[in-house]
Amino acid sequence: MYKACIFDLDGTLLKSDNTMSPFTQDTLKLMKKLENELVPCTDRTLENIPSELLEDGLCRYLILNTGKVVYDALEKKVVFENCEATKGDALLWLSESLNVIKPDVLFFGDGEDDISVMQHRFETVAMINGSPKLRSLAKYTTQVSNNRDGMPIFLREYFYLY
Repeated sequence: MYKACIFDLDGTLLKSDNTMSPFTQDTLKLMKKLENELVPCTDRTLENIPSELLEDGLCRYLILNTGKVVYDALEKKVVFENCEATKGDALLWLSESLNVIKPDVLFFGDGEDDISVMQHRFETVAMINGSPKLRSLAKYTTQVSNNRDGMPIFLREYFYLY
């Protein structure tokens, strides 16, 4: 069983208009009830993280600035910072810090900046709207795009969340 669900925001969790559907929000809450660590992994800065992800402790850790920063939202401090790091490097650091092995990490992405995660051999899901190169490297691909709730649909089907 997975212990961490890591996801890009733009083109993956969020719709193209930068919103998150109620279905997506409910799915993330169901995943949290399964004791999954939910971690956004994005090129965004802390100021640009959707507030829904920070409410009620939904996401404790945030991988920001394309992996250059890991922020602990509970402690309200930066716990990792490396100006040379990629998303894959930051995720590797975080998973080791949390004692979560690679097969227990499920990552969702859509863009070229997500390829570094694939290279670290985490369990990976590419969005159908993602880059062809990323889709070719991923273990799974969603059936529908981010605009049609591709990530939460995949999670509900994979984990039988109904």
